[in-house]
Amino acid sequence: MNSVINQFTREEIAAHHALFVERTALYKKHGLDQEEARDAIIRQISKNCRSILEIGTGKGHFTALLAASFERIDTVDLDAQAHRAAMLHASYYGLLDRIRFVTADSEHLGYADRSFDAVVSAYTFHHLVNPFKVIREMMRVAATQVVISDFSDAGFALIDRVHGSRGTAHEREAGDFSIVGVFLKEHGFNVTVIEDRWQIIYSALRKNT
Repeated sequence: MNSVINQFTREEIAAHHALFVERTALYKKHGLDQEEARDAIIRQISKNCRSILEIGTGKGHFTALLAASFERIDTVDLDAQAHRAAMLHASYYGLLDRIRFVTADSEHLGYADRSFDAVVSAYTFHHLVNPFKVIREMMRVAATQVVISDFSDAGFALIDRVHGSRGTAHEREAGDFSIVGVFLKEHGFNVTVIEDRWQIIYSALRKNT
């Protein structure tokens, strides 16, 4: 009989983690250390922040890092299946009970103004149909900080190579990530831009905090 951790079996959790390890190794083979890239985003979040809202759960790899670093994590995604994968990932690290998974449209967040110390989004902007509507909501519910990251041109080229090697395609919506910093500044935030080879990070602090 399978031993169960939360709603998942140990076998499910182990199999899912094996896929994560395989995927991480594939990206590293192509030159991208995903763990270091995610850590670079975590380092931009103020250590004074305790409550974090994540926009775009995805596979939950970044979600687990947030849960390991901060007290309260809510993560929002439209895809309930993505949440299941993210729960499996969090279960491997014993972090599932530290995360609240919310299936919702990020253009219309069901939270009061300034509900979270920080609102963050990693590699989600290019998937959004109306990214600046989402960013408006992120700013609304952030008391202190907004952090948004997405791939650089070199990062997207690498992502396309990896997907091509697996016979898949990485879908992207149209959106100008280069103006995100200006948009945040126009809405009352001081913005720092951090760039490396693979990604661009906008770290924005509310001016009246």
